[in-house]
This record gives sequence, structure tokens and C-alpha cells, in this order.
Amino acid sequence: ESSREDRDEFKLDMGKSYLENGMDEKAEEVLSEFIDTDPKNKDRQKKVTGIFTLFNKLKKAVEIIEKSIRKALDNIEVRDKEGKFNKAVENYEELINPYPSDDGLYFNCGRTYLEWSKNLGEDTEEGKEKKKSAYNRFQSAWKLDPDRIIPALKTIGVTETELAAAR
Repeated sequence: ESSREDRDEFKLDMGKSYLENGMDEKAEEVLSEFIDTDPKNKDRQKKVTGIFTLFNKLKKAVEIIEKSIRKALDNIEVRDKEGKFNKAVENYEELINPYPSDDGLYFNCGRTYLEWSKNLGEDTEEGKEKKKSAYNRFQSAWKLDPDRIIPALKTIGVTETELAAAR
């Protein structure tokens, strides 16, 4: 019976091999499995970003980590939701620090705040506070890449006008 460390090491080696051989989808699959085991584990995040960075694909690493965190958030039950929103936001905020130019992180952090706000009730004080945080993150994303963020905001029902008014 192989230990978890051995399986992890194997997945990292496989991911790297796949990338070396131009098999990006396979690499993403294996490295996603690795990160899914514990998405917020800093060591795991560093190992995955390290491998992707060797191949100039840091953005892909961040996407995989984000997706894993999002998946962890999606798998939760309602009674747990409050704590999970908080954890998801914390994870995004922690990723924003080392990757401040990634508009997708700001957008997804904002989207999580917005979902949290709706879950609390947008008329409650706390709900209003979370919505304000959402709009702050959306504005940061917008400043980084308006051409990409404006259409993305429309998909979640946030208009450019609302965003400008929230300033």
C-alpha cells in the first residue's frame, strides 16, 4: 500500500512529465487531483505553481487552484455556508497578495462576496457590507482588464453603471 506522500509525489512527477511532453490537459487533470486533496494548503499550492512556472504557465496554476477552491465551496451544505464563504474569501484574498495583477482572482473573490451577500440578505447590514466588498473587488478587476471584466460582470447581473455608482 503506497502512502499519500508517494501518491502525491507521483502525481507531481506525472504532471511535470505531461507538461514536458506538451500534454497540458493531462497535466492539468493530474495536478488538479493533487490540489483538490487540500486546496488551501500553501505547500500544495507552491508545488503546483512551481511546476507550472517552469513552463511559463503560472496563470494556469492559479486557475487550477482557484477552481479547486471554488469546487470546495460548491460542495458545501447550507448549514455550513457562512463559514465556507468566509473561507473562500480568505483563500482568494491570500492568493491576491502574491498575484496582485490577476484580474480573475479579484473577480472571483467579488463573486464570492456577492453570493455571500445574497445568502445573508442584501438588506441586512452584513449583507450590504459583503456587497460593498464585492464591488471593491470588481473595481480592482475592472482596472486590471476592463475588456474582460465588463462582459464577465454582465453574466452575474452587475452592470458597468452599478459598478461606477458603487465608487
